[in-house]
Amino acid sequence: MTRIFGALRTARTVVADERPYTAEVAALIGFAVVQPVLDVMGRAPDFFLYRDADRRDIILLAVAVVVVPLALVMAVGVASRAAGPRARRMVHVITLAALFCILAVHVLKSTTPLRHEVLVLAGAALGVGAVVAHLRSSGLRRWVRYGAPAPLVFAGLFLFSSPTAVLVTSGETASALAGVEARAPVVMIVFDEFPLLNLIDKTGAIDERLYPNFAALAEEATWYRNATAVTGRTPMALPSLLTGRFPPGEPRAPHVAYFRENLFTLLGGSYRLHVEETVTRLCPTNLCDGERTVGGGGLRSLLGDAARTWRAVVSPHTAAADPANDVGVLEDPEQNTVDHEGAPDREDTQFAMSDPGLDEPPTFLRSFLDEIDSDGRTLHFAHVLFPHVPWRFLPGGQTYAPIPISRYWGPKLHDQEWPFTVDRHRQVMQTIYTDSLLGATLQQLRETGVYDRALVVVTADHGLNFLPGSAQPWKNLTEENPAQLMWVPLLVKAPGQDAGSVDDRNVMLIDVLPTIADILNVDIPWKVDGTSALGNPRKDPTKLFWSKENQKSPSTVDGLAWLLIIKRGFTDHFLEPDGGEQGLYRVGELGHLVGTSPSAYPTGIAHTAARIDQADQFNDVDRKRDIPALVTGSLDGRPPAGVEGIVIALNGTIAGTSAIFPLGEEEHAFATLVAPSLLKSGSNRVELFVVERSDGELRLSPSRVPL
Repeated sequence: MTRIFGALRTARTVVADERPYTAEVAALIGFAVVQPVLDVMGRAPDFFLYRDADRRDIILLAVAVVVVPLALVMAVGVASRAAGPRARRMVHVITLAALFCILAVHVLKSTTPLRHEVLVLAGAALGVGAVVAHLRSSGLRRWVRYGAPAPLVFAGLFLFSSPTAVLVTSGETASALAGVEARAPVVMIVFDEFPLLNLIDKTGAIDERLYPNFAALAEEATWYRNATAVTGRTPMALPSLLTGRFPPGEPRAPHVAYFRENLFTLLGGSYRLHVEETVTRLCPTNLCDGERTVGGGGLRSLLGDAARTWRAVVSPHTAAADPANDVGVLEDPEQNTVDHEGAPDREDTQFAMSDPGLDEPPTFLRSFLDEIDSDGRTLHFAHVLFPHVPWRFLPGGQTYAPIPISRYWGPKLHDQEWPFTVDRHRQVMQTIYTDSLLGATLQQLRETGVYDRALVVVTADHGLNFLPGSAQPWKNLTEENPAQLMWVPLLVKAPGQDAGSVDDRNVMLIDVLPTIADILNVDIPWKVDGTSALGNPRKDPTKLFWSKENQKSPSTVDGLAWLLIIKRGFTDHFLEPDGGEQGLYRVGELGHLVGTSPSAYPTGIAHTAARIDQADQFNDVDRKRDIPALVTGSLDGRPPAGVEGIVIALNGTIAGTSAIFPLGEEEHAFATLVAPSLLKSGSNRVELFVVERSDGELRLSPSRVPL
């Protein structure tokens, strides 16, 4: 008993001694850790939807951000008591100094242009000064201790007043419209990051040579060739598509709490709902009982993102974007999925295909198709993350490592055209594979007897801007990029329809829901901004577009002028659709060399040192794994005058070509896709040539660096 009372007295003493230390540390952790993290994450509710985080996960995250840093710091302090009061005091002073310095860097970064080493030095000076003042002034110490509740205050703001608060305070249920008499099944597939231009040939039609299944659907459906997205951001685009309303002009999570009136509540009272959402959570849980298919990851994953967010916010470097746009992706060092300042980007969301909770699109779509049956009154809806990055699929379904070329999941880092040409080529190849997935979908609908009776809608949320340079953002509108960013596929096959048509009326994706309702003869009980594409066409050709979630008024675009550009086509100008498999890889000024032998050209002198990054992978190719179809490499120094590019030959045949582009002041690089049919299992002979032009004649000079 004596020992127990002694232990209790010791514990009371420790608590009394540690109380002022705890109060001071809690206050500084609140401002240096809790506030930066929860403020940023609180402004990114769609991040939590992507993670499939529920109310419990979000609350536990807030608790962990408050408790864990404080517990770790205080545990170190309490442990130091074993070395005596002086050691404990010293540890506390060091802790305060570190927290004051971190806080000073954060404040200076937010209020001044200081960055890098200068910011670190200034923050350190202010931090040390603050510690000295704290030690000398009892009044300052008292005010710091008054700030002890700060972590709880910031957690409360995060949970109850931030944009994320709706995920905590609102339910996920909504009432559905009753009395819908329509009986036709509805199948709606929404692809992601899919420019219509990818599909169009020089005649203005869908290129059936590359996309036979899109072309076949167009033969039996109405193709709205002048259909455009209203925003380049998926968390804004899907709600607009499914509600028939323009983006709200203020940040809102793509969650049923904000968008209770949508396609799912329109039909959910009378239709069975088979819904697979990937980024949004718009289908109420009382109507959709299927499992979510978003990335997930649990609390551990959320804490990892919180740690990365804090690092980006307090880093002495400038983040590529507002940190509120920098959460919601997984950091993968092997894929360089962070920008050059170390801040992951949310605006160009990287959907983490490696997450165990998120299947790759082919697997995801097959799983979705397996649940399609002949039940008449069913809405089958899937948002498929294709041909969205990461680009790693070839037309035949082979995969390769998704090495970033132009797109490092953030701002554009190149002003040269070739990196964007390579990645656009990769997206086109993935789009051709997407066509095969559409073919599998249509086949499944036919086999189950659903196709003829169904209303089938195939579209995409937005396109993607491949114009080079930092002034051309991936998904924000500029004067030059509407054709790539705004125009998307929209094919609508009504029940029983078997004859296709092309309709060039001014359609925006807000018109899809009214069109569905019109075909099904369902009255929409809420006000919509869109109009049915079956009614009178809009007289005004103007298109509207929102680039940012807080954009109060839309940008306007002359739809007729840009439609003419769409009709000029893309596929014939970019590659050779009539050239068979090798024609798909004839891209760029040297693309005509693909499929020929290097020996057919004069040989130059090997005077340029160049190397292939993936050279070792060609020694043991296994087609059951990723194949080395994306070839990258570099030159030593600047290329000599007259050098026009690089040629990659596989087993004696030119398989890919590349322009040369700078990576810095001295280093120059190349990148290209190579025709997979020229790869064989096992060992491959790979040759690298530098292309020069002399007296109008091309010469192939072998690299001086052995492969």
